[in-house]
Amino acid sequence: MVGLGAGLIGLTVFEQSFMRNRGPADPVKSPARLAFMIATGLGLHNFSEGLAIGQSAGRGEITFAALLIIGFGLHNATEGFGIIGPQVGLKPSWSFLGLTGLVGGGPTFLGTMVGYYVLSTPMSVLFLSLAAGALL
Repeated sequence: MVGLGAGLIGLTVFEQSFMRNRGPADPVKSPARLAFMIATGLGLHNFSEGLAIGQSAGRGEITFAALLIIGFGLHNATEGFGIIGPQVGLKPSWSFLGLTGLVGGGPTFLGTMVGYYVLSTPMSVLFLSLAAGALL
């Protein structure tokens, strides 16, 4: 419950704290802000995927870890479309594309490292619930 609640509230707090407009209040998000928020939510979700891969490999279940890598790789291949979707018709910079790609995909690698070296079922459940809350 803690992870789900943190995931649900976390992006709202992130948006209000770090992404707020400096000008007049505008309920409509700019395309770049919306793309960055989507990348952040996917990054939280992808951390838990990396955690599952790392914990499988850390427990010696290499075949299962390989299956997870293939499955997550196939479904993550389409996440870039969701991130860049708000930017349709605009020409985002390469640095913005790189940053959103790193924010969206980098946590998979970090989660894999954490999961491999810290084998903990409660931690796995916490991060999976955090990912669920972030996506909701």
